[in-house]
Amino acid sequence: MNISLSFFYLFQISFSGFLLRKFKNSIGWQKLWVELSHFCLFFYKNADDEYPLASLPVIGYTISVPKSDDNVGQ
Repeated sequence: MNISLSFFYLFQISFSGFLLRKFKNSIGWQKLWVELSHFCLFFYKNADDEYPLASLPVIGYTISVPKSDDNVGQ
C-alpha cells in the first residue's frame, strides 16, 4: 500500500465554506469554517486552522436549505 496516496485520499475535501451555527439556548450565531470530507463535517474556528475544533459524522443525515418554519432569521 502506498501510504502517501492513502493519506491524500483520507484528507481529500469535497466541500468547504463558512457556516453559521446557533445553539438552541444562545442569542447569537457562531461563524465557523466547515469542511466536508468522506461523510464527516470538520469544524474550524478559521479557514487557516490546522486542526478541527470538532467533527460530526453525517452518514444518514439530510442537508438542505432552511425553510421559513426553521426560524433561521431569529
